[in-house]
Amino acid sequence: MDCPQPFETASFYQALLGGFISTEDQSADWINLFEPSGRQILSIQRAENYVASTWPDNTVPDQVHIDILVDSHDEAEPAVFAACGG
Repeated sequence: MDCPQPFETASFYQALLGGFISTEDQSADWINLFEPSGRQILSIQRAENYVASTWPDNTVPDQVHIDILVDSHDEAEPAVFAACGG
């Protein structure tokens, strides 16, 4: 996954999904997220000229879409906001 801030992005997904990230180096250009079992589930890399999607107007189209299955949206929503510091 391309992004401007790999450590922050990896930390968000780690807070959301659990597991562990491959480094604590906040300046790393490439970070992997692993399940607790050790299986790699996501790779995140710095893209210096990253341009975020402008969905839904599609001027800059979606570049990745991740679906996360939850048991309850009412329970999951606060966890997502907490993971992003909101």
